[in-house]
Parts: sequence; structure tokens; C-alpha cells
Amino acid sequence: MDAGVLPLLLWRTSQLYAAVHDEDETPERLPNVIVNICPWCAAKTVVTVLSEREFEFLGNDTRRAACPLCGWFAKVDLYVDGESCEKFAPWEETLTVAELRHFDYASSEVASSELAGYIRTNPRALDSLPARRFEQFTADLLADHGYEVALTQHSRDGGVDVFAVDSLNSAPILVQCKHSPKGRTIGVSALRELAGVSIHFETRRVMLVTNSVFSVPLAQEAASYRRHGFEVNLADGGSLLRMLNVYQPELPDLQVLTSVDLEAIARTNTSLMSRND
Repeated sequence: MDAGVLPLLLWRTSQLYAAVHDEDETPERLPNVIVNICPWCAAKTVVTVLSEREFEFLGNDTRRAACPLCGWFAKVDLYVDGESCEKFAPWEETLTVAELRHFDYASSEVASSELAGYIRTNPRALDSLPARRFEQFTADLLADHGYEVALTQHSRDGGVDVFAVDSLNSAPILVQCKHSPKGRTIGVSALRELAGVSIHFETRRVMLVTNSVFSVPLAQEAASYRRHGFEVNLADGGSLLRMLNVYQPELPDLQVLTSVDLEAIARTNTSLMSRND
């Protein structure tokens, strides 16, 4: 990973406690996870009552606390099942909290929307993606822009990484991804190769995508192809970053936590799981 790229940190739900109790059991004192102050960044949380029991001994209570600054959250579900107003009716309670975890870019557990949100504030991370992850990311990004997409098999792509179809034209767009870890300029040979492949697929619609930049000769040749009836789309690193705005830019940003090292994160996760108020 690029030394200048900060760790990819994401929230994941972790079950803190789950139990079912009989009517003759006294409920034990549980950790208070519905707090007014975020345990991570000390911002004020938003506490929401999602459901509330209509009767004291029958029904479901659900409460949630969420931090609008860093995205931390916690949730409590309490269900009481009592047919009569007894002191302790049968009940069950589940406590879940957000646990901060460190992920690798290539991990299948990282959604493209999460990766996009991170790249938006850490553009250099785009250069650190493995080539296959970059192809998957490009396919997901095109899908979120309204294209129907199909990612080809990595070992048998025939020069095409993604097939894309838009709502205005049923002819497929052949997408080739050129990932350059060191920011190498993409030369004209890449366009010529893709144009040649398009003959086999009987389409004149092509798209080149890169995290880097295209050379001037490539841009000039793309203009020439367009004059001869080709639809040529070029998306460089800057274009991709602009396209990322499709992913809810108002979502909380973990930038406020990036000064925390991974050992400190592990310690904090552990303390939150064992904390009792």
C-alpha cells in the first residue's frame, strides 16, 4: 500500500449481547450502549426510538444511537412476551454496536460505496487498488450511473473487462480498464487494441478507463475514431473522482479517526464491548 494512503477503516455491526430470559429470572444489568456522546469522537449522538411497547409486559422496544460525525452507532432491541402483568415476564434483549475494523482494498467485504467514500477523501488510494479490484470498482461505478454491466472473467476477457449497456442504445459498450500503480500515462496502443476487439463484437462503442491519464496522441486518435463513426469514451483518474459523487457524499467520514493507530482501535473496540455504565 502507498505509504501516503491512510488505512481503510470501516464500521461493522458487532453483537455485544443477546439473551432470552424466563419469567422467573431477574434481568441483569447490561452495558448502556444508547449514549448521548459518541465514544469515538466525542460528538453528540442522535438517539432515535424506532419502536416502543404499547403495554408494559408485551411488545418490542428498539432504540438507536448514531453519531453524525464519524458514523458510530449502537442499537438495543428488547422484546417482552408476557400475557399477564407479572413482575418479570419472559423477555429477550439484543445489543449491537459498531466496531471499527481495518480492511484491505481487495477484500470482498468492502462494498464499492464504502470504497468510493474513502477514495473521495483519499484520492491516492485509487492508485493502490489491485487491477482486478479496479475492474470491479469500475463496473459498480458504471452500474450506479445507470448502466447495465457484466464483469468478464479475469483470465478470459478477450481484451474486454466490462460490458456495459445504457438505456438509450442496446449496442454494448466495450470497457477496458488500464490500472497503472505508478500513474503511467496510457498510450495510443490501448485504444487501437480496444478498437480492434470491437470488430469481433460487432459494435462501435468503446470506453477506456484508467486511474492515470491518457496521452495526447491517444486523445487525438480518439477524436479521429469519432469522426469515423465510433463512440469513444475516455475516463481518466480525474473523471473517476468526479463520478464518485454518485455515492451519497453526505455520509459520515472517518477522517476524524485516521490519527488513531490500529492498536488503539483494537483497545477501544475491546473497552466498548466491556463497558458498563
